This record gives sequence, C-alpha cells and structure tokens, in this order.
Amino acid sequence: KMKMPMKTRIRTRIGVVSLALVSACAGKAKNDVVVGPPPVEHIEMDPIKISAVKGPDGVHLETFDVAELFEHAGKALADKRYDDAITSYELLLKEFPGDTKYRLPSLYNEGLALQAKKDWAKAAEVFKKMQALAPDASDTKDALFQLGATYAEMGNWPASATVFAEILERKDMTADDKIEAYARRGYAQ
Repeated sequence: KMKMPMKTRIRTRIGVVSLALVSACAGKAKNDVVVGPPPVEHIEMDPIKISAVKGPDGVHLETFDVAELFEHAGKALADKRYDDAITSYELLLKEFPGDTKYRLPSLYNEGLALQAKKDWAKAAEVFKKMQALAPDASDTKDALFQLGATYAEMGNWPASATVFAEILERKDMTADDKIEAYARRGYAQ
C-alpha cells in the first residue's frame, strides 16, 4: 500500500462524498413525473343501433349510427330517390329522437323530398314540426320559407301570405331574406 499525503486523502474523501451526494440526488429531479397508470381518455361517439332482422336467409344483424344514416339519406335525396330518402330520414328521427344535431336537418331534408314528390300536405306537416321544435333556429327560418312555398303550391294563398308575414317578424332576417319574404307575401296576396 502506498501512503498518500493527508491533504490528498482529505480531497479524495471530500470528492467521494460529494460524488455520492450528487449521484443520490440525480435520481430525483424537481420536474420528474411519477410513473403510474396511463391517463384515462374519453371519446364521444354517436350511438349505434343494432337490430336482429329476420329475412329469407335467416336472422342477421343490421347496424347503423346516426351519421351513417343521415349520409345515406342525403345521398338518396341527391340521387332523387325520394322514397328511400324519406324512409331513411324517418328511421333516423325514430331511432335517434334525442339527437339534436341531426334532427332539424333531417326534418328539413325530409320536407324537401316530400316537396319533390309533390306531397304538399306531408311536406307542410314536416316544416310545421320544425317550427314547433325550434322556432328560433336558422334552419327553421329556411323551413318557414319552404312552408310558405308549399302552401302556395297547394293553392292555399292566405296561409302562404300568413307564413311570409310571420317570417318578416323574425329577428334573424338578412336584407335578402326580407326582399324574398316581401315578394312571396305580395305574390300570395
């Protein structure tokens, strides 16, 4: 064994003790995150309907969600398959009655499909239903224009004029809306 001078031994011991303290503290930094279970992530999804349907080939499952059904109905409307569109919109409204995101657009589009079929009475019912459900919605304003036009197609001029008079009292009217409503009201009168 070689003897070290006293000064060197003290420096070595201080160095070893300092190194031990630094390495002991190195494992815990102020910003270290405690490892535990991963955070819970919640994902909102549209409800899905699953139905067992008995057909000629036996029982099979049909699944659909509100967005898929709305898209199918919209495609049918665009392709002028009005009966298919009406059926799909009615199914959507029946199966997803609480879905406010798709309710008014579905009613409005169903009304348009009924107009295209010249089923004026049912179209008027649908547009009036929108007014009852959400009288202040902008979709309802558009539905009221369609309702007034539907009454005109039916030859019910007083009802058409009344609807356009109601439209003119809305607070969400643009200048173009007002011009159209005045013109249609005048035509109905």
